[in-house]
Amino acid sequence: MQELADTNRQLKAEADDLRGEFRQERARTKTMRMIIAELSLELEQAKAELVDASGVARLPDRR
Repeated sequence: MQELADTNRQLKAEADDLRGEFRQERARTKTMRMIIAELSLELEQAKAELVDASGVARLPDRR
């Protein structure tokens, strides 16, 4: 019975650790999504500025 209790305690501790790691990973992922969105906007703005500055019309992407 004691062995089961020890195993249970150990598994609960591991689960708590994994939950903490998961929370941290979720926070990192959220930050990365925000950075990606910001960089995408900046890229589109830079492309638009190049088109405006060059005086040459660009064809739309085929995607």
